[in-house]
Amino acid sequence: MRSPRARSSAVATLVAVLALAACEPGDPGPEDAADEAEVPDEAEAPEQPQEGPAEPDAPAAPDDPEQAPLDPEDAPEGEDLDAEVADQFAEIVEQVSELRGLPVEGEIPLEVVTAEELVEIALADVEDELERFERTEAIAVALHQIPDDADLLELNEALLEAGAAGLYVPEDDQAYIVGDEGALSPLERVTVAHEVQHALQDQHIDLGQLRELQDDPDAQLAFSSLIEGDAVMVQEQWAAEHLSQEEQQQRQAEELEIGQEQAQDLQDLPPALLESFVAPYVAGPELVGNLVQDGGVDAVDAALGSPPTTMVEVYDPSLYRQGLEPEPVELGEAPDGYEPLDAFPSGAFDVELLYDLADDAPTERTGRTAWRGGELAAWRDGDDVTVAVGWTFVDDAAAEEVCDLVPAWHATVAGGEPTADDDVHEGPDDVLVVDCAGFTVRYAVAPDEEAARTALGD
Repeated sequence: MRSPRARSSAVATLVAVLALAACEPGDPGPEDAADEAEVPDEAEAPEQPQEGPAEPDAPAAPDDPEQAPLDPEDAPEGEDLDAEVADQFAEIVEQVSELRGLPVEGEIPLEVVTAEELVEIALADVEDELERFERTEAIAVALHQIPDDADLLELNEALLEAGAAGLYVPEDDQAYIVGDEGALSPLERVTVAHEVQHALQDQHIDLGQLRELQDDPDAQLAFSSLIEGDAVMVQEQWAAEHLSQEEQQQRQAEELEIGQEQAQDLQDLPPALLESFVAPYVAGPELVGNLVQDGGVDAVDAALGSPPTTMVEVYDPSLYRQGLEPEPVELGEAPDGYEPLDAFPSGAFDVELLYDLADDAPTERTGRTAWRGGELAAWRDGDDVTVAVGWTFVDDAAAEEVCDLVPAWHATVAGGEPTADDDVHEGPDDVLVVDCAGFTVRYAVAPDEEAARTALGD
């Protein structure tokens, strides 16, 4: 699912999440990665990939004389916090900086807000992105990712309010957590550690660079996964070192209570939207754990300086180390009477989403890590929208699996049924045309077969 950002430095792959969303309470952390992170300082980072977006400098080592950590007395105390919370926050900032080996280079303000206030902050600049919202909504409806009568902005408001525990807004250098008055609870302190790590990332590599990835959602999601994986690793390391056994139990009790409330709030939201929200928190820790196992935190620092540009590199870090260059996939042209709506890369997460949504999907899911390139193009004629997607894979076995997956997905989400033509499937509201050849799978969803075939170039 494409992810428009009203605040340009969004990391979570949620339509219109406008800042760095912290893990939802109860999201499992990479305990194995946290253990593996304790590696000798002399561990060498793996060779960085040769391909990818502009490469900012990797985070400076803490012993860099020009990057010395702040004196504890100068640690940031947050904004509008009572004395006890300010002391807790300043302590966590110092602890996270020491634990992660990234010096504090400036103030990190913190504000404790309600869930409703967090949504308002996250969507503060939404008026500037309404056109992008509208395009994304039209494509999501055409692909049956959200109901045709759904309001995408309202869905995201509901998702944020139910699922986000905190935000870091790079444009403002500001951290927020959802909490109550008084001293921070164990779970709130874990969330603070997560947000502090985002602030340190921003100070060392500038998370505002995500603005440049708005037109490449696959690259944006891959970078988001790395950033979130790093922050989840840090929060779990911090919790292991700085929460007592009693506080750990309190945290678990908080997570259980909030998780039960979330289940009620989230059960009616579209699964595709939920999948896009949690993807960085599921895939990111696995990537970071792999990097740490291979080269320690130095490897994570190197990756932050030269991040993966596709989700398949997140799913299979060996491809990241090799430096994957996505292969081109050709689609067709605008059907008669249609105008261009949008076009952007379609990555391995989009393949994964079909596995998640289709009934009786193959359990191996070889297509996810076999992806080697993909594109999406959409056109509109009034209320009619045609969407074409093309992917190429590393071998014909993966392509054949995905070729079978696409009709299964359409049957599940759109009621599609096969016709006399093997490549055509008709649902109550649209037509699916599938074209599989060699290592490539292409498909189009349109109001009629002619528009779908034109979109594929048939």
